[in-house]
Amino acid sequence: MELPAFIYHRAILLPEAAAKDINLDLLRDQLSWGLTYKPVQANFVYQPSVLEDKEIQALHSLVYSKKTIDKDLYTRIKTAIIRYPDNPVFMNYKFNAFIASGRKSETEAYISVMVKRFPDYLFGKIAFAHLYK
Repeated sequence: MELPAFIYHRAILLPEAAAKDINLDLLRDQLSWGLTYKPVQANFVYQPSVLEDKEIQALHSLVYSKKTIDKDLYTRIKTAIIRYPDNPVFMNYKFNAFIASGRKSETEAYISVMVKRFPDYLFGKIAFAHLYK
């Protein structure tokens, strides 16, 4: 994964930035949310229970297979978040349900909540970065 990122950085990003007179070093210094190319040591380790894992699998298939997200599915996700508050996967499902429903303002607000609650959760970081693409 590092090699393609390195190649992209050297072959595409740097030349395009130079052509547009963009100082990437200055831009990186101005960023305040701590993005880095260095590997991050994950402090987040969570082992779901058997029942929790079954709910994860069930909700995964519902969230990603339904064309429309209905109120019952939102209620089920919310119940899972309440029942398993230490598991970020359910918050991720709610985030993805918002996206699938086209609820952009709620999606943007919710991703901030998810990242604050689980700052080491990789999918939360990816979703947060995706907002700024």
